[in-house]
Amino acid sequence: MTTTPARATIEEAEDQVCTAESVMRREERRKHTVERDDAGRRLDRVVRRLRPDLPLSRIYRLIRRGGIRVNGSRAGPADRVREGDTIEAPEAGPSAEADGNTGAVRAPGAEGAPRSEGAWSFPLKAAILVENPDVLALNKPRGWTVHGPGSVEEVVRRYLAADQPASLSFRPGPVHRLDRNTSGALLFARSLRCSQALSAMFRKRAVRKFYLALVDGELHEPVTWRDRITRVSSRRKTVRGAPTARQATTLVHPLAVGAGRSLIVCEIPTGRTHQIRAQAALHGHPLSGDRKYGGSRASGFYLLHAFCLHTGRRVGYLGFTTLFAPVPDEMHAALPDALGPEVMGSAEPVVTALIRDGGREA
Repeated sequence: MTTTPARATIEEAEDQVCTAESVMRREERRKHTVERDDAGRRLDRVVRRLRPDLPLSRIYRLIRRGGIRVNGSRAGPADRVREGDTIEAPEAGPSAEADGNTGAVRAPGAEGAPRSEGAWSFPLKAAILVENPDVLALNKPRGWTVHGPGSVEEVVRRYLAADQPASLSFRPGPVHRLDRNTSGALLFARSLRCSQALSAMFRKRAVRKFYLALVDGELHEPVTWRDRITRVSSRRKTVRGAPTARQATTLVHPLAVGAGRSLIVCEIPTGRTHQIRAQAALHGHPLSGDRKYGGSRASGFYLLHAFCLHTGRRVGYLGFTTLFAPVPDEMHAALPDALGPEVMGSAEPVVTALIRDGGREA
């Protein structure tokens, strides 16, 4: 295809601008060393972490024109970087989020920044179930969001900031989520290999997830709830959906019945927003205290606890295949006396038996 004079002029002008820009910024370039948790990532994705202030189009232009180089040579945006590679990129401004010495991404609020009073009142050390170089497993208290300002994620990043290996592009983060008022087992990946492995396992539904819940009404036999449900954003609520809506499946195993309520174990092969709360309501057994979904006025809050995660296979660096999160004291205290003080003690043997049996149908 023949280039028109007008288009040629535009392209020449762009080349001149980019060349001038490269010359102008040559002395401002900075070298960054690719660390273990950056290895195997695309160059453009690493640079996006290094320079979050730059639009993606500008990053691509810099890579294309040689303003960003790997080991002194030009590279493509889709090229994978290797541990030990050196990335040369324009220096970030004072507002960028890169660390001043190594280029490693720091947790927001690290390095002496003001701490959120709410975030730092989180009982982190008491909540730790497993901690090693690859994973941090917590028993999240009720009332805490996983993401956002003052969240569990923010607290974890601050806690790990001093000991976390340097990385240009990787940050510790949660590999699944729990709602604000759901307590229990929550996993944070501390390494790229752990993040990729666990994310794939959750995506493929290879991780079995068991919850404890207190519901209205009496449930005496195991049952499987299958429903098409959908999220209504304007109401912040999950409801029964059309035949084309995504299916949710919850396997229910009763533990005890008393005072018109039931303590149940729920396994969720699927993971929809508010799945247990919505399906329990649809089947006439809303969570006690869950007023949004029609639950009775119980203790002022509903009881839903992520009790157990089972990976199904041993991943050596995780440090566990089955992880139990102890039931919080407030959940013990809120149970009706009619259920008996020993009822919570039966939960772990029941879940262990369900894992051993391997079946997912109630």
